[in-house]
Amino acid sequence: MVATGILGTGAALPEKVITNSDLEKMVDTSDKWITERTGIKERRQAAPGETTSSLSVQAAKKALEMAGIKPKQLDLIICSTISPDMPLPATASIIPTSNGWRRPPRTGASGPPTGPRRATRRRPSGRAGPAVS
Repeated sequence: MVATGILGTGAALPEKVITNSDLEKMVDTSDKWITERTGIKERRQAAPGETTSSLSVQAAKKALEMAGIKPKQLDLIICSTISPDMPLPATASIIPTSNGWRRPPRTGASGPPTGPRRATRRRPSGRAGPAVS
């Protein structure tokens, strides 16, 4: 059986931060009201042209660097999201092509919980080499 493990992690967020105080200026609400009901103090807003796939590429590069894996070694790219760039093609297929990586992914996933599970299932079966999810 082939071992599966997390070798690297990466994250990317839009730069623009919108605080509850910012929202107070836009709509009839308050920091207290939002915080009591959601626990949220701030959120991020993507800049024009900034997409799930562009942020995913940034995060994947950090994860690959931490893991010591080159993009050409990837055999599988899984992008689990509820906020795709567009309905089709899958965001997972945009990531390598927009980054000049060697080939499209073998799979995509529709929601966050399914991505790592798919990678874990494919690795022990020997159907995939290094993966990024």
